[in-house]
Amino acid sequence: MLAVLPSTRAFPDGRLALSFRDRYVSVLDVKTGMRVGASIAHSGDVNALALLPDGRLASGSVDNTIRLWDPNAGRESAILRGHWGSVNTLTVLPDAQLASGSSDSTIRLWDTKIGVELGAYRTNDKVHTLAALPGSRLAFCTGNNIVRIIDLKIRKEITCLEFDSAIKCFKALPDGRLVAGDVFGRLHWLEIVD
Repeated sequence: MLAVLPSTRAFPDGRLALSFRDRYVSVLDVKTGMRVGASIAHSGDVNALALLPDGRLASGSVDNTIRLWDPNAGRESAILRGHWGSVNTLTVLPDAQLASGSSDSTIRLWDTKIGVELGAYRTNDKVHTLAALPGSRLAFCTGNNIVRIIDLKIRKEITCLEFDSAIKCFKALPDGRLVAGDVFGRLHWLEIVD
């Protein structure tokens, strides 16, 4: 039995990128189950994957880096450095920027076209989960029972939502709602209003 679930991202053409929390990211053809193209390797375990709008894949690792690569060619196009702790989570923002959350208690924003950091937001603890919300808002959780929402334009927290148990994961839905999963396996459906 697998101890931890893999990080996965589905491509529009049906391929699947995954990492079993090891150093490698592979792309599989879901029809055949066979690996397609070359795998990319970090120097530490991979914690997070994100599919960029241009078709490249971003992978975040305990080696403190984010690697951008073309899964068709199996070639790395950039290494994003700036975190001094493990990169735990990645999310693509509506403007195609990439946000990364780290054990160094920061959320960093990246321009993936030119491979540079655009800014950082400091938190009080390790960032475990990120989700892009409509507009310039970003939800994050540090592994406790509070989900915080920041406005990236002004780099300030605009609200926080407290639960009766620790939140382990969440996902922004296309309609702007947020669904959060807690340590007891319960799902919380949240509507974020302006």
